[in-house]
Amino acid sequence: MERRRPGSQPHQERQLEGDAARKAYEGYPETDQGLPLFSPFIPGNSGPHPMASWPFCDTFCLWGKSPADGGDDPDQNAALLGRSLETAMRPKSAKEDAEWDAGLGSFHEKTPLPDGLIDGSGHQLGSAAAFLNVCVRAGLVP
Repeated sequence: MERRRPGSQPHQERQLEGDAARKAYEGYPETDQGLPLFSPFIPGNSGPHPMASWPFCDTFCLWGKSPADGGDDPDQNAALLGRSLETAMRPKSAKEDAEWDAGLGSFHEKTPLPDGLIDGSGHQLGSAAAFLNVCVRAGLVP
């Protein structure tokens, strides 16, 4: 059954529930390094973008999955976000006058799979917003 907020348009704020929600998430891989953006990986694609976990996408996926499995799990989500702060990074070439990787302790862009080394630029607004979403869902902020 599809539920919408009163007054919303058919293309806005749709939410699956029950069996339809469970079927939508059934079999989608979850790893301790994150959720792949695409599964299965796109054949022949050598780029890291679709073969990676993106912290803000993980957050939307896990948050959206809560009606399917009957509960929200901000702890798992926080752990995945934490990986984007503190795990080993891929080596990068230095760019003059730029902090491309922004060092450990910054929300990073993505985690290529299956190796799990954080990658992309640091100080990612999307990943920081995902962290705020997890804090709200966990009841840490109003």
